[in-house]
Amino acid sequence: TPSAFWFRLSIAPPEDGSPALLSVGLPHLDDVRLYRQDAAGHWQESRSGDLIPYNQRSWKSPRLAFVMAHMEHAETVYLRISTSGSVGINVAAQPLGPALADDLRYTLFHALFLGLIVTSIVLSVTFLFYSHDLIFLNFMVSQSFILAGLVTLHGYASVFLPDQSTSSATTLLGIASGVTGIIFHLHLMKRFQPLRVLFVIGCAFACFEFIAVPLALFSDARIALGLHASVMAAFPPFLGLMAWTARVPASMSLWSLRAIYSALVVSASVWILPQLGIVQPNWMTLNGGVLHGVINFGLILSLLAYLTMRDRRAAEQSMLAMAQLQTERAIQNQSFAAQQNLTWMLAHEVGTSLSVIRMTVAKESMTPRSKSRIDRAITGLDSVIRHCLDADRIQSGHWQISPTRIDLRQILDQVIRQQDLPRLVLDRSSVTQAPI
Repeated sequence: TPSAFWFRLSIAPPEDGSPALLSVGLPHLDDVRLYRQDAAGHWQESRSGDLIPYNQRSWKSPRLAFVMAHMEHAETVYLRISTSGSVGINVAAQPLGPALADDLRYTLFHALFLGLIVTSIVLSVTFLFYSHDLIFLNFMVSQSFILAGLVTLHGYASVFLPDQSTSSATTLLGIASGVTGIIFHLHLMKRFQPLRVLFVIGCAFACFEFIAVPLALFSDARIALGLHASVMAAFPPFLGLMAWTARVPASMSLWSLRAIYSALVVSASVWILPQLGIVQPNWMTLNGGVLHGVINFGLILSLLAYLTMRDRRAAEQSMLAMAQLQTERAIQNQSFAAQQNLTWMLAHEVGTSLSVIRMTVAKESMTPRSKSRIDRAITGLDSVIRHCLDADRIQSGHWQISPTRIDLRQILDQVIRQQDLPRLVLDRSSVTQAPI
């Protein structure tokens, strides 16, 4: 609401005499004002918040804070906070030394977490070029908006843009990360074929989240963030329901899908339940986006592991098929070699035998007709051998065509003599020479 939160705080001076640091988190706090009495009893105002550029803040840090110096005794101060979207607000007063140490731990923690998101983006880009699967493009876009949103939400964008307010950027990037995140999860979930009615309802969630963008740009940001908070509170449990009704394993096994989305539901409850007023907000509530990002990192690692195992199985199957083809080729080569050896052996043996027969027939006394018939039979065997050799040459690719002209009348006369048929009188005019 447009209302502001007022805190009445009693702060004791640090025992070591150092200044105290009054910090207010989480960012996305539009306007934070500290009212403190000076020595004359007049109330002095100090301002901070996302609407205040970094260079105009009294405390230069991603966290919003006020330095309380010259404290001689316990003081009562008033803190006024105007916010457009925080689920929980953490107010703490510490000596300056421990506060700086907390700042360092805070920065290192977020550097580690943001490094995980950057790693997931790099992995998704790599596998996008490797597999051309658009799910990695959707994941990359979603994680990029989450990264930009968290950098702004936790105050780092104000450091990079010291002369500009980051309140609008925090609002828009938060909503944009919600839109792209819903699109990614729906794209992924569609592969597993959940109940169709659930998928249609999921698309309605995406439409409502998208409506929050023009509301944030052209209307009250609180209305847009209220719609965004409602959608993001209801969508994780809905994703868990879709995962448990999925029917077909796709980019991972169904049990892996259900385990990851069940963890997502649990991680979302740390800020959903405080938002509903069921439990008090705590440190995990203020870092719910960190948990969500870790779950997404686990999700992309599961996708990559599944695709890697699938590609490995495909490679093994391809190698097995190649080995089988090589074995079959070797067997065919052996069979062809054996057939070729048999043909040459047959040709040699039969040719030798025919030569012997010819020599014997030439020496023995036989009737001319018997000699002629034996000679024709030997000639026929010779022809068969030549045909075998020609067939072998054709298979080996060494056979060449040599066209010749033949006399059909002569061929018919040979057939008649071989079959002892009555001779036929052929008209020369009906017989022509043809190239074969």
